[in-house]
Amino acid sequence: MNTKIIIVHGADIISEGLASIIGKKYDVDIITLSTVAGLASYQSIAGHKLIFLMDSKFDEATLYDMIELFRKNNEVKIVLVHDYDHQRQCDSNCDCCCSAQSCTEQILTLLEPYISSKKSEKRTSAGLSEREIEVIKLVAIGKTNKEIADALFISIHTVISHRKNITEKLGIKSISGLTVFAILNNLIDATAIDQDGLI
Repeated sequence: MNTKIIIVHGADIISEGLASIIGKKYDVDIITLSTVAGLASYQSIAGHKLIFLMDSKFDEATLYDMIELFRKNNEVKIVLVHDYDHQRQCDSNCDCCCSAQSCTEQILTLLEPYISSKKSEKRTSAGLSEREIEVIKLVAIGKTNKEIADALFISIHTVISHRKNITEKLGIKSISGLTVFAILNNLIDATAIDQDGLI
């Protein structure tokens, strides 16, 4: 079961900070949103483990009603992120709470039981994660960053991050180079390629 982290927080610096901390250790898809309403775009996600890191200042009734829609087709965990330095008492609707002022080690320790696999456990012989291979396949057949994000239910920011990691690992910067890599490694069938996209 694939794991997705969905960070919904009103402060971009907290959302991006959490995404950076988690993304450096775990090979999971990370979606960052600034409002609960933004979750509506992802309601078709099914068959995943979803870990929601939610701003505790959001209206709890609206928040939990929206998350209940995800529970129908996914395994869901909820972590409330509050602004206080001390531990807030968790309510019965969430699995745990953490402070936005927590250090990296505290955040990762808190999430460890909920995240199924570490990056190091999901590498291919080329050093690529399963998700990076999925991204290469879609790039090779001519998909744009937005189309890849929509197909994999991740944000464009996450797609760009995956593409940057792929470039660093393989040393291949062009779409045509990634396409050749995908063909040579039997990731795609050459007949699936958008020939116009290579020019």
